[in-house]
Amino acid sequence: MAMSQELRALKPLAPKIYTHEAVIQFYGFALQTRMAVICLEGRRLCLYSPTPLTDAVAADLETLGTVALLVSPNKIHNQTLQAYCTAYPNALLCAPPGLQERQPQLSVQVVLKSGMDFWAAVGGWGQELEVLVTAGNCFFEEALLYHPHSGTLLVGDFVENLRPATTPGCCGGPLARACRLQGRPMPSPEFWIYTQDAKALETSVSLAATWSIQRIFLCHGSMIEGPASANVFAEVVGELARWARRWGDWQAHRNAKEAAQAIFIQITGRASETGGERMDWHSFVSYLRRQACAGMPEEPTPEVVPEPENSDPKVQNQDILRNVTDAIRATAAEAISTLSSVGHNWFGGKDANSDARGYAAPGPPDNQVLRQLLEMGYEEHAVNAKVLKWCRQQSCTAVQLDDRLYTELDRQYALLRARRAASPGRALAVQAVPA
Repeated sequence: MAMSQELRALKPLAPKIYTHEAVIQFYGFALQTRMAVICLEGRRLCLYSPTPLTDAVAADLETLGTVALLVSPNKIHNQTLQAYCTAYPNALLCAPPGLQERQPQLSVQVVLKSGMDFWAAVGGWGQELEVLVTAGNCFFEEALLYHPHSGTLLVGDFVENLRPATTPGCCGGPLARACRLQGRPMPSPEFWIYTQDAKALETSVSLAATWSIQRIFLCHGSMIEGPASANVFAEVVGELARWARRWGDWQAHRNAKEAAQAIFIQITGRASETGGERMDWHSFVSYLRRQACAGMPEEPTPEVVPEPENSDPKVQNQDILRNVTDAIRATAAEAISTLSSVGHNWFGGKDANSDARGYAAPGPPDNQVLRQLLEMGYEEHAVNAKVLKWCRQQSCTAVQLDDRLYTELDRQYALLRARRAASPGRALAVQAVPA
């Protein structure tokens, strides 16, 4: 290619695409980065993720044509934009949402969005490019470009392929290895950390499945070439989506635990500071499930009316419900342990002391459990002792035993109240517990 031989800084990558590599400082670390220069109709140039503007780069750009588009992949690829906007005032600055707010001194003329008419947005040309903007990330969105003529997908931080040669400096390489960011194509830390909505992510990048991707241009790391490029991109999307779903599971656990810690003492003792009926175990589970889904504890009441099935979109998320239920049980046991200082829970835990089936080892002494039950509002010592003895004879896991203890206590106390109401003034015997 005769033209490429005249260029000093730019290197040919694919038909009508050139690249320039540089090293920048990012939060104190040396980071290899890369710019793509795409030659469009009318000798117009599109610069994707501009690198530092040097005399050699400016000369090569003048040789290739006129800079018409400056594309920032996301809001943090902004270090060099001011220099390019000053040098090429007629170029349109294009970026996904967020850059204008982060760099108010810049003037973003075209806000990139998935499904947009890019051809019309830039003034009736630029049909050589297709645009995709990622979603599901609470920190930023990223614009990916596709160049059908060469089959090239241009990516900023969504995919990185870091190698020793692409992590310069005395700290960059060891840090990348320590964080397991080297050795294979994967999302950048900004996508690992902030992508929380797997469904939104998968929907936003679904357009890429219709593209014939032959190579992936990467701003950071070794570029990906060959027919397998499309599979590599799909694998990265799948890995990130799976991570986002695990993040959702963790978030559900965290919400459940926070809600439980905020209300457990109050619910299992008295419904409010002014007194009232003690909330039974089933009401507690029902209430906590709803509050954990919402992540916001409310003032508890003795009786909670279950919401209609599937009335709340959050309740429809089975993954969250499953994890919330698990968290409710685990948190309840932990809370009892913290309050009474009698061990992990009433009946031991599934640990080294448990047998091979996970059944619980002997828990704390009965007198400690009975004392704690009195403090929690179970005021009939004989009832508590009878139920506790029955629970000790059961063969099941520790969490199941905790559940049965409260369930049977609530049943016994409900019967006791009903009989006292029917026969006031009479001493009533404790009902037999189930076999």
